[in-house]
Amino acid sequence: MLTLFYLPLLLLAPLFTLADSQDPGQGHGKQYYPWNSVKWTMPLSSVKADTTVDLTWTGGSANGYEVYYVPQWEGQDVFESIDIATTSHKSVRWHTPHADQFPDGTTFILGVRDVIAGPKSTWYDLTGLVKFDRH
Repeated sequence: MLTLFYLPLLLLAPLFTLADSQDPGQGHGKQYYPWNSVKWTMPLSSVKADTTVDLTWTGGSANGYEVYYVPQWEGQDVFESIDIATTSHKSVRWHTPHADQFPDGTTFILGVRDVIAGPKSTWYDLTGLVKFDRH
C-alpha cells in the first residue's frame, strides 16, 4: 500500500529538483526582457517652471520609450501621469509646466518606460521626488 503512494512521488521527484535548480538570474527575466535595465542618467532634484530640461536615460530595447511625470501636492486626491513624449531616442527635451499650472509645494516624479514591458522593474525607471520651483 505504501509502495503505491511513494511510487508516484519517486517518479515526480526529478521534476521538482529540476525546477528548483534553475538559476534565478536566468529564465523569465532574460527570456522576456533581454536588454539592459532602463535607468535615468541625469541627477534631478528640482525643476524651474517654464524652462527647458534635457532628460536622458540608458538601457531598454530601443524600440521606443514613453516619458511622463506625475505631479503631486498636499491635499491631492487623484494622481495621474502626464505625457512628456514618446520617442525612439534615449533623450528628450522637456519644456516644464508654467508656474500657474500647479500649487506651491508641488513635486513631480518623472518616469521613463520601454514600450516593451518585462518582468520586475527592469523596463522602466522613476526619479525620486523632484521639487517644482514656481519662482
